Amino acid sequence: MNDDEIINLFLKRDENGIIELSTKYHPYCYKIAWNLLANREDAEECLNDTWFSVWSQIPPTHPPVLAHFCGRITRNLSIDCLRKKFAGKRRMFIWQMLWRKWSS
Repeated sequence: MNDDEIINLFLKRDENGIIELSTKYHPYCYKIAWNLLANREDAEECLNDTWFSVWSQIPPTHPPVLAHFCGRITRNLSIDCLRKKFAGKRRMFIWQMLWRKWSS
């Protein structure tokens, strides 16, 4: 199925569009998520969020290149996942440094 047909399914709000999109772009988007996250569960979760985001964004927008549209969404969601993952570690590191300073 080509990109225009998939976009038309999304515009009609046909849920088969998600299946077709996932079938066609899963390897491409998974590679983007995997290269950033290096974790299978996080990459799969990111892909599920990507399909939902595409479902939410296509009716008002009509992407000229569906692969780039999905890839950009996947990349941005993967970066957000990394930020959330490391935000707690950064905070813990700061508390550990402060605790060491106050303890001595």
